[in-house]
Amino acid sequence: MSDETPTPEKRSAPWKGRPRSDNPRNAWVHVRVTADERAKLDEAAERAGLELGPYVVQAALGAPRPRQRRRLQVDRRELASLLGQLGIAGGNLNQLAKVANQTGQLPAAEALATVLLDIRTAARAISATLSGQKIDAGEPQPSAEAADV
Repeated sequence: MSDETPTPEKRSAPWKGRPRSDNPRNAWVHVRVTADERAKLDEAAERAGLELGPYVVQAALGAPRPRQRRRLQVDRRELASLLGQLGIAGGNLNQLAKVANQTGQLPAAEALATVLLDIRTAARAISATLSGQKIDAGEPQPSAEAADV
C-alpha cells in the first residue's frame, strides 16, 4: 500500500467567465502616436465600425479577429434628447416625492401615472435608440407639468 493519494485533475469552475482559449491573447503591443495620429486612427476605426484595438489588429494582420467588438452605432443627438426627457420625468417624480414627504399624503394617482408613463416612454425610446430601431414620432413626450399637484 502506498501513502500517495491520487490528486484530482484541476478543472476550471464552470461559473468563472468564458471558456479558456487554446490560443489566449496575452501578449501586449504598445505603440506611441501623436494626438493627431490617434484622432485619425479613431476616425478610421469608427468608419470601420470597430473599436480601436480590433481595428488596429485587423489593419495590421489583414483579417478580422474572432469575437472582435463592433462599435455601437448610436445617434448621439437623439440619445442626448432622450436622456433629457428622462431627466425631466425624474425631476417630476422627485417633486412628487417631495410633496409626499412634506405633507405626509400621496399625490394624486393621475400625477403618479403620468410621471410613470413618461419614465417608461423615455426608457423604451432609449432602448430602441441603443438597439438601432427608429422611434415613432407620435409617442408621448414627458410632460414638464406632470408634477403640478
